Amino acid sequence: MALNSFLLLNLLLLSLTLSTAFQIGLIRLVRGDADSGTGTISPGRKVGGRSEVKNVESNKDVQELGRFAVQEYNRKLEENHKASEPLLSFSQVVEAQRQVVSGLKYYMRIVVHENTESHGKRVFDAVVVVKPWLGSRLLVSFVPTERP
Repeated sequence: MALNSFLLLNLLLLSLTLSTAFQIGLIRLVRGDADSGTGTISPGRKVGGRSEVKNVESNKDVQELGRFAVQEYNRKLEENHKASEPLLSFSQVVEAQRQVVSGLKYYMRIVVHENTESHGKRVFDAVVVVKPWLGSRLLVSFVPTERP
């Protein structure tokens, strides 16, 4: 009787583990030939890996995060009294990737305009971490990009 309970418990734990792995995309079922009944289980997306954000230009949440990144950059400039650095105006996020960490980490390429007489256009790479359950957003980095 104890052996049956042990086996039943292990079977239950295995099914829960596999179910969770399928749900979060660790593994996925690749359908094979329907006539032969073949199919395989293959790795899904990499846990903790980055994924492209689709339709970035129309994604309001990502555009708002880009705007937040520029505002935070400007706030830090003013806080540190760096008058030699021009303030920036947000234009748009043109590329973005998302990574699940303890929250969501967004890697964004942002087009900005300098608030100078020339109104020069520049491109920056920004990283923002969002923790929705805390209602927090943190600008981790904001640096000029090396390539347009």
